[in-house]
Amino acid sequence: MEYRIQSIAYDRWNASQLVIDLQNLLKSAVISRVIPSDNTIGLDRNSAREGIASIFYNQMFTIDHSSNIIMRNTTIVAKALNIKILQTDIKNKKPFLYFSKKYTFNAISNKKQNIVLVPGASYSSKSYPVKYFSELSTQIDANFLVIWGNEEEKLLAEQIILISPNVN
Repeated sequence: MEYRIQSIAYDRWNASQLVIDLQNLLKSAVISRVIPSDNTIGLDRNSAREGIASIFYNQMFTIDHSSNIIMRNTTIVAKALNIKILQTDIKNKKPFLYFSKKYTFNAISNKKQNIVLVPGASYSSKSYPVKYFSELSTQIDANFLVIWGNEEEKLLAEQIILISPNVN
């Protein structure tokens, strides 16, 4: 389904013609409006999560606020692009954000509080130093887990585990 929507969207619109705000919050509406486009699309005042956001849209749709978020988002995209998205498309979609491996979480404790350490950040200047993660893990009686999102963060995580006996 994702590919089909992307290809239809690409064929019918180019980036300068259309911006769709799926968040329908004041902040996202302002950002949507600032992006150069011929058409900024969102939900009307009664449908948006933050009704005031609707003043930034030049095309609005009404969608029941009590609808499931997946239905709300696919409905606004379908209306904006003038395409059909069937219930079966949604029901039979393939997962794309999930890992193919099965993981077990033996490291999670049932006896102590679990604290997750995340050594990475969007900028290295925002990263907490490895030695401080280690020191923190010795000062709190908890079960520490370290996670990472890329190879750089994995190296940091491995360093933390190496110098911190309390971190899994």
